[in-house]
Amino acid sequence: MELFKKSIVVGVSVTPEIGLEVAQIDFATRTVLKYANRPLEYDINRRDIADLDIFKETLKDVMDELAIPKGASIVLNLPTVVFKVNDYPAALDEAQVSNAIEDELGEYPLFQNTDPCSSATVLPNSTIQFNKVAYTAAQRATIVEVVMAIKDLGYKTLAIDTSVNSTLNALMLKDRVNTEGDVSWVLLLVENNCCRILPMNGRNYVDAFEERISIGEVLGDAENYSTVISAVSPLLKNLPSQYLC
Repeated sequence: MELFKKSIVVGVSVTPEIGLEVAQIDFATRTVLKYANRPLEYDINRRDIADLDIFKETLKDVMDELAIPKGASIVLNLPTVVFKVNDYPAALDEAQVSNAIEDELGEYPLFQNTDPCSSATVLPNSTIQFNKVAYTAAQRATIVEVVMAIKDLGYKTLAIDTSVNSTLNALMLKDRVNTEGDVSWVLLLVENNCCRILPMNGRNYVDAFEERISIGEVLGDAENYSTVISAVSPLLKNLPSQYLC
């Protein structure tokens, strides 16, 4: 976040429930200067943008509408495909941890026919024996094509993030969560096909769980709420925390 505090950047977000969102943001004043969105189909089963050509066309339309100048820096936000928090022996070096993550990703059906692109970080709440590592991964081919589309339109990709990290960053930027000291809390993200339960210690991830669900407009609110509660209640009961967000 420090990188953007004195910069005006353009956020481009693929949000399954909304489509493609574009916002020009002044991080110095925490102000949204311009905003627009367009429908964009997202394949929930493949966890991927349904049509990358349509993505490029839609992005061009929105950027033109907002009169975003060529050469502007873009922060790209994509739906989370895989997000994990694991402990690895502290004796492992960075390359060995990367190999371990690659082996784990190879077990996902999503990556049987396409290579993953992953990003990992060692968390401060590690121990002498184990490094706690948070990593996210998505389809490499999709990321390459999206970045190339942005370049072809005359813009530059400054950073790429996923919905889990973006949500947490937004909550902290707006002071919506108490992350001081060793406050234990839980971040719950509800998507159309899954619930993500993220135990937190201050600003740091402690673990990550995913429960598959099926909700949507065809069901009433009561059914959707019941589905979410049934999916997350067993886990939440075993996660002592000071509050749930």
